[in-house]
Amino acid sequence: MTKLSTAVPIPDYPFAIGYQQQILSLGSCFVEHIGHYLQERKFSQILNPFGIVYHPSVMVRLLRQLAEDQVPNPSELFEQQGLWRHYDFHSRYAHPKLEKAAQLIKKQHQAGATVIRQLDVLILTLGTAYGYQLVDSGQWVNNCHKQPTSLFEKRLAEVAEMSAALGKVLQGLKRVNPNLQVILTVSPVRHLRDGLLENQRSKARLLLTQEQLTNQLDFVHYFPAYEILLDELRDYRYYANDLLHPSTLAIEIISERFAQAFMSAETRALSKEVYGIVQALRHRPLHPESENFRQFQEQTREKAAELRRQYPFIKFSDEE
Repeated sequence: MTKLSTAVPIPDYPFAIGYQQQILSLGSCFVEHIGHYLQERKFSQILNPFGIVYHPSVMVRLLRQLAEDQVPNPSELFEQQGLWRHYDFHSRYAHPKLEKAAQLIKKQHQAGATVIRQLDVLILTLGTAYGYQLVDSGQWVNNCHKQPTSLFEKRLAEVAEMSAALGKVLQGLKRVNPNLQVILTVSPVRHLRDGLLENQRSKARLLLTQEQLTNQLDFVHYFPAYEILLDELRDYRYYANDLLHPSTLAIEIISERFAQAFMSAETRALSKEVYGIVQALRHRPLHPESENFRQFQEQTREKAAELRRQYPFIKFSDEE
């Protein structure tokens, strides 16, 4: 039979993700797809407490801030277009009132700082080697917030500086959390605003960075999400309409491959059962007052209660 694609081999990893592990996911918008997959199945996870993070050097500083519990100072916030913002945080945490913005940022920081002290699995998705540094301090920023370009210098980071900085902070986390395992991925999202060739050079540096880290640190492992989309799927039907981001189908395929790689058969079976209950609890019928829907709700709640009795660490509080 004619082969229609080249399968990307997935290595056997020396650990598995389980429901009672503490997970922190940090990185580009692609890590949010994996993170949402885990959230929908009720794994214990904190997803991108700062919002989306693209650059490895920014990740290093944010991980260090969480590890050292360095709460952002309200004096670091600035006003732009009527909202108070912080260079480390996504615009979703901006607010018209300074006090409210500071509270939102502190809450996000505390969520990440709490989990990082009892961390089992850290998932990092590297988005781009291009980043922006403040001209006056040289500090990498997570978000420019549409500030004047004169405030920043755009720079393509070197492999050596990214791998050295990431390696150092990961080793520090490993000392605090001896059971820590790190999953590295490179985002398949194309950053064409940098240019087509420039995007390829950027991704190449990220791939070399992960290679150095996985070769040097035995608790750091690479999952080939980038290669699955570009080499195995390799068709524009697997991209969204913008031709930059993976389509819903591609995300589902890669997420399932991730689950097969890092979860036992028992955990995958449990997660499938959990996901079915989550979908049922969220169901919005055409006739919510009907007897059929009332019975459906009751049966679903009974299933959720029985699952909670077997696995007390699984919570459906949001849906219920």
